[in-house]
Amino acid sequence: MTLHYGLRYEYASLPQPGQVNPDYPGSGRIPSVKTNLAPRFGMAVAFNRARSVVRAGYGIFYARYQTGLISTFFQENGIDQQSMKLEKRFLSDLQAGPVFPNRLPTLAPSGAIDPAAVSSIDLTLPSGDYRNPYTHQADLAIEHAISAHLNLSVSWLSSRALHLTTVRDLNIGRAGSPVTYDITDAQGKTVGQYITPGYRLVNRVNPKWRRVNSVESGGNSYYNALVVQLRKRFSRQFEGFVAYTWSHAIDFNQGGGADNIFFSDGPRTLSNGDYRGEKASSQLDQRHRLVAGSTWEPRLTEKNTAIARWAVNGWRLSQITTCASTQPATPTILVSGVPFPGAAFNSTVNGFGGSTRVPFYPASSLPIDQVIRTDARLTKILPLTDRHQLHINFEAFNLFNHVSSTAISALAFEASGGVLRPMPHLGEGVASQGYPDGTNARRAQVSARFIW
Repeated sequence: MTLHYGLRYEYASLPQPGQVNPDYPGSGRIPSVKTNLAPRFGMAVAFNRARSVVRAGYGIFYARYQTGLISTFFQENGIDQQSMKLEKRFLSDLQAGPVFPNRLPTLAPSGAIDPAAVSSIDLTLPSGDYRNPYTHQADLAIEHAISAHLNLSVSWLSSRALHLTTVRDLNIGRAGSPVTYDITDAQGKTVGQYITPGYRLVNRVNPKWRRVNSVESGGNSYYNALVVQLRKRFSRQFEGFVAYTWSHAIDFNQGGGADNIFFSDGPRTLSNGDYRGEKASSQLDQRHRLVAGSTWEPRLTEKNTAIARWAVNGWRLSQITTCASTQPATPTILVSGVPFPGAAFNSTVNGFGGSTRVPFYPASSLPIDQVIRTDARLTKILPLTDRHQLHINFEAFNLFNHVSSTAISALAFEASGGVLRPMPHLGEGVASQGYPDGTNARRAQVSARFIW
């Protein structure tokens, strides 16, 4: 039995920005937790004459403050750099906007901004209790040697992330009186109603600013997975593996990729600060995934003649097949014009300007597409000398041409004039992207490799 353990201590000290917004002194510092304790433990136990092994591990892992977010805090505090958004429905925005041949207003020598444009400027600052997120990660695995060349392993994986970065608008004010929308069918007949509290411009807390994005630590995520793998080591001219993963990823609408870098685009929630109301299957959730790979290198003759070396033997056939269930998308609403008179923002039916998802449809309820793909390679190995070989490769990607959608039309409704009208083509594929030429359709290539 072996036992591994570790203990990590982190202290983060961050630089201060050059200027502080006098309306929001919190923009002058980034909170830093001084006691990020990160214990990590692991163990392995062998039994059954060392043919079976049980492995387990647990650890706490902290994320660093990423440079992109720190840059956002320093530059978008409303003083160092102004992010301005103008709308033609506001007279002050029309006066400040760059209507040709006029230019955008410039800063006065004191650093003040043209008063006509102040209400169009966003700022982003850390909340007083903002901290770096961390994860609890655990795994438990059992591996058994069925034979000298065949292994079976079963693993359980878990990861729970806490204090993920979220955004709240400190300037939006409370939601006011409700707004009612009629819901129609494709023929224009009213089939229901949707009522929501409305965020109005008149309730804005500080009219000097548009959005005041408070970056908080209100998000969580949950991931659990069961992994089963059968692996055969190379013997009798063949090796291969089969791996199946069942998993479920849940989060508070954290998105993926670039969604988690700058956080300057405002809240991602339907209502201000309602992070748990966004809890659903993750955008990256994929419930089932099966991968099978193999390599076959037959020796068709035991002779060592030139024909045997150059034509009969020296062939290698490899393949990897992936079968995966669909990842989800969330149905959305497009607002045409102003959602209702006096709305604080135009992009959502409640005037908040956060998430555009359909509030009465489940989040992550649209399947994108399943994946069925086989990549194969046939290699001819030409032995030039004892130390030199030439490999001629014939490769096919997505051999059976199972084209899968990587994006779908998620637009479910258009909101206009107090009416929600269903949109056609909901759920239909709109892209089938792939590397390197923008498609996941079948492609083939021939290549050569010289080994010495």
